[in-house]
Amino acid sequence: MRLTTVDPATWPGATISAIPDAASIAELLRAEVTSRGSCARWMVVRRVAALLAPVVVAEPERLDDVCDDLERAGDFECAPGAELFATPVRAVELANSEWRIIGSAPLTWLQSKLPGSWTCEGIARLCRVADGEAPSWREKVASAGGVVISPDVWAGFDRAPRAGSGWLGDLDARLQLHPEAAGSLEAAGPFEWAGFSTDGERTVWRSAATAADARLWRARTRWAYWRYAWTSGGPPSVRAFLSLTTDEGARSVFAVAAAAGRPISLRIEGTGDETSLVFAQWLPRAEFRYLSIVTSTSERAGSSVRWKIPQHRATEVLARLRDRLSVEVEGAHGA
Repeated sequence: MRLTTVDPATWPGATISAIPDAASIAELLRAEVTSRGSCARWMVVRRVAALLAPVVVAEPERLDDVCDDLERAGDFECAPGAELFATPVRAVELANSEWRIIGSAPLTWLQSKLPGSWTCEGIARLCRVADGEAPSWREKVASAGGVVISPDVWAGFDRAPRAGSGWLGDLDARLQLHPEAAGSLEAAGPFEWAGFSTDGERTVWRSAATAADARLWRARTRWAYWRYAWTSGGPPSVRAFLSLTTDEGARSVFAVAAAAGRPISLRIEGTGDETSLVFAQWLPRAEFRYLSIVTSTSERAGSSVRWKIPQHRATEVLARLRDRLSVEVEGAHGA
């Protein structure tokens, strides 16, 4: 944790202040959840904020963001009602002697069970061992109650379909088998639905008045989360629909854009030994988990997320994203 001190002689009344980094916040959140086994998300955030309050500046929104990242990365399991559960150790093998460690156990416990060279990059924790020590290290993971898996297995690519025409066909079949009545989501009041459709050059979210033929829809509820729906054309307020989860909605965005001939863009920026991937679109869960493993760090910039990938992995990662999400790559690796 980075602390900044001041001289009270030059600033009377000043106290120690700080801006905690993501790695420090993540460790405190992991320790809190692991010590309890499970607890309400709001309580975890409140307790960590109270712990930091005497010495650091930690905005609740910042803690929430890190908690979001830990949930999506798999360090926590979030049950309905925003209940967080501790998770076991998963060692995702990036190379023969390098692993990304997933789980709610704090770093100090991991270091005592799994010796090696440890580094923390944002919320990511990496362990490297000397050549020849990998077999015995894998045995130590098993002794600690964990498992060693590949990035593809961790992401869940065997269970998550590609965002293409096959996915859209599945949505149509589900809509025919299990349609929900028009307007049935709006018993407590009307939603302001937006449809995802092409405006000539891009596929974007537009109001119901200008996207009457759209099939993918979303609306923000009064509790500030998104509801997604799939129809045969027209908003769910007037047409039968299929409810989608947030993850299904995110996958459908990529599929609809590709089907319209306007795929979602992924921007590439080269920076020395690293390649930065910039997404302005929320990723489906499987692809997010994959990137969270193979990238070194991620950072938010408004609505975009920048993922930093070592150059030697860039070609493989880009090929996987093209295959999974039908993205259009812009930049040095786009050709």
